Amino acid sequence: MNKSVVSTLWSYAAAALCYMCSLFVMGQELLKVEGTRVSKQPIKQQVPLSGTVVPARKGWLSTQVSGLVTAIYIDSGDTVRQGQVVLQLDDKLIRLAVASAEAEAVMAEESLREARRRLDEARALTSQQSIAETEVEALASDAREAQARWQGAKAEVERQQLNLDRHRLQAPFSGVLTARDIDVGEWLTPGQGLLELTDNSQLYADFRAPQRFYSLVDEDTMLKLSFDAYPEKEFDYPVHRRIPGTRDGGRSFGVRVSLQNEQSGDPHWYPGMSVSARMMLDMGRNEVTVPNDALLRHPDGRITVWVAEKNAQLGQPTGVRQVQVRTGLQFENNIEIREGISGSEIVIVRGNEALSQEQQVMLRQAAH
Repeated sequence: MNKSVVSTLWSYAAAALCYMCSLFVMGQELLKVEGTRVSKQPIKQQVPLSGTVVPARKGWLSTQVSGLVTAIYIDSGDTVRQGQVVLQLDDKLIRLAVASAEAEAVMAEESLREARRRLDEARALTSQQSIAETEVEALASDAREAQARWQGAKAEVERQQLNLDRHRLQAPFSGVLTARDIDVGEWLTPGQGLLELTDNSQLYADFRAPQRFYSLVDEDTMLKLSFDAYPEKEFDYPVHRRIPGTRDGGRSFGVRVSLQNEQSGDPHWYPGMSVSARMMLDMGRNEVTVPNDALLRHPDGRITVWVAEKNAQLGQPTGVRQVQVRTGLQFENNIEIREGISGSEIVIVRGNEALSQEQQVMLRQAAH
C-alpha cells in the first residue's frame, strides 16, 4: 500500500478517535448546574417589625366604696365569668341601713294607705253634705304628703341597696385573672387597683411601623409573624387595622393584626408575648427578579450572576458567562435586578460557585 495512503488513513483514525474521546469526556465530565428563567414580577419591600400580643380588653378592677376586705373568691390564673362576684367588703353596717330603710318604707306605705282611706270616706260624705270641703281638701293634702313620703322611702331603700351591692366587686367581663394586689383584711379606697382581669378571647399583635410606609399599608398587606415560643413556625396574617397617630413623638403609626384566624392551627398565644413580623409591601411596579441563590457577592463589592447562552435549552449542554448586576429590593427568596440582565435570560442558581467564563455545562431546571 502506498505510504501516503497509509498516513492518510492513520490521520482519519486519529481524528475519529479524538472526536469519540471528546464526546465521551463531554458526556462524563460536564458540570451539572441548575438554572431558572428570569421573569418580571411585582416588587415588594420587606419591612421588619417587632411588637407585642395584646388583648381586646384588660383592666384593673376596683371598688366604688371604701371598706374592709372580708373575702376574695378568685386567684391569679382563674377564669372568671362576666358578673361573677370576685371580692367582698364588710357590709354589716350597710345591711342594717338597708333593713332600716325598708322598715321606713313599710311605715310610709301604711301611712299612705290610711291617708287614702280617710280621703275616700270624706269624699263619700261630700254628697250628703256631711263634711266641709276644706276638710276634704286637707285630707287630700295629707294623702299627697303620704305619697311623697312613701316614694322617698322607696328611693332610700334603692339607694341603700345600691350601696350594699357596691360592697361586692363583680367582673365587668369574662376573662382570666392575671394579677392580684390585695388580700383579706386590707382596707380599700375607691379607685384603688386590686385585681387585673384580661379577656383572652380576642387577641391582637400590635406593631409600630415607620410613617413613610403609611400610604402603602392596607387590609391586603400581608405580614409573616414569628414568635419566640414557636421558633420553627411562621404565620401569615393580613393587616387588621392601620392606626394613625404617633406615640411619644416618634415618626411611626400603629399596625394591628387579629390573631383569631383558622390558619393559625392551634398555637397558644397570651398577652405580653413578643412577636416579630416581616411586612410585605407592594411597591406598585413589576421588575426583573432572580432567586437569591443566583447572586455571587465579591470582596470588591461587585455582585454577579452566571447566565446561560442566549439560545440555551434546559437538559442540554450550554456555555455560561458571568454578568455584573445592580440589585434593588430583596423580598422572600427573590431580589430585584435593576441593571445587568433584561428579563429573558436563564440564570444559574445551583453549581455556580466555581464556574469559568464560556465554560460548557449541563443545564437542568432548578427545583422551586
